[in-house]
Amino acid sequence: IALDHPTEGFAVASATGYLESLNGLARDEKREDCYGTMARELPRLVELYCAGEKAKKEPEACARFDAIGADLERLSAQDSVRKADQTKGPRAQPLYETAARTYVEAFRRRCEASNGKAPAGVHCDELAYNGAHAYRAAGLAPQAIDALRRLVSYDRLGTTDGRTGGPSPLAQKAFRELGGIYQSLTQYELAAEQYEQYVRLYPSAAEAPDLLAEALLWRLGLGEAERASNDASLFLKDYGASKPARAVEMYLAVASYHERREDWARVAATLASVAPLVERAPLDLYVRAKVLVAHAHAEGSPANRRLASTENSAVIARWGKGDTATKSIEAAWPSEDEGMRMRRLGRALTAVGEAMFASAEARRLAEVETLKPPTYAGTANEAAIRTYVDTRVKEWTSKKLSLIHISEPTRPY
Repeated sequence: IALDHPTEGFAVASATGYLESLNGLARDEKREDCYGTMARELPRLVELYCAGEKAKKEPEACARFDAIGADLERLSAQDSVRKADQTKGPRAQPLYETAARTYVEAFRRRCEASNGKAPAGVHCDELAYNGAHAYRAAGLAPQAIDALRRLVSYDRLGTTDGRTGGPSPLAQKAFRELGGIYQSLTQYELAAEQYEQYVRLYPSAAEAPDLLAEALLWRLGLGEAERASNDASLFLKDYGASKPARAVEMYLAVASYHERREDWARVAATLASVAPLVERAPLDLYVRAKVLVAHAHAEGSPANRRLASTENSAVIARWGKGDTATKSIEAAWPSEDEGMRMRRLGRALTAVGEAMFASAEARRLAEVETLKPPTYAGTANEAAIRTYVDTRVKEWTSKKLSLIHISEPTRPY
């Protein structure tokens, strides 16, 4: 009736019933060949009932036909992916590519062409997202990037998810995964930019702090110190209260970048931004930050060099005994593995060693080097000279040796 008598009053209902019957056989009786029948017959039904002006007469049926067409395309793509998963190896690549093209072409035709109005029953976000993943499985990263970017752009219209009519969680995942693809392709600038945008769009996402920290490292690696500083500032604003130690680590990374370039003013300015957090930071971060500040001061004016001595003394006092300090660092990072804690301890020991050496050197210059040898003003008489050596020179030597011993740095462990 549906195919041979389209003008009958119940023809449209028959067409819908025909498709639903085929779908039921395929779904419930596992007659997957019925999907093929539906794919062959659906274009004829669309031509009979929805071509041109006919669509206005049967809008509900035509919308239903469109949704069925989208499902058939989706099922065809899923079948290609399933076969590819079972095949594996080089022969799987064309199957993944076929599935990807099916997904993405359906997204373009049914979703992008609708100007943001998702057709009823068509899950646009799934079409684009699954297409991107099929392209990735086929080893076609550029096409995967294009599909994900299309989904992200479409999502900004606010109607990608046909089930809810609102922004799609898959579009959010697509936005994040774009950064991962750029990173895998060593396009670090694009990866950093993608992660930064993600954090601004989804600041409450669980992975947002980690992605922002990742972006900061890429910026530093690219030599983009200003943009790295912006990332650190954004982290401090959004997550400083809940993740203060992580904020200090990010500022330390920026300050260390400036230290390697001997830009001491920027080192001091960077760490001044988180000075209150440094005071409350875990011991390893505290000593590293303080020693960096001391180093920056030591390279400055005489007044600043006095501040360096103060910072180094604070580090030595806070460090205390090596065993206690080690336990403090372990307790501050309970979720990290032994290797990471050892790296933290190593960096902290290096910083404390620098502070001890700098303090000892400052004391040597102030006390040892200023202790000048006594001047002999007597006559060229052997007895007088011997008396001078046995008394004043011996006294001076003893005092200087004592000061040298006192000023030598001790071990931080």
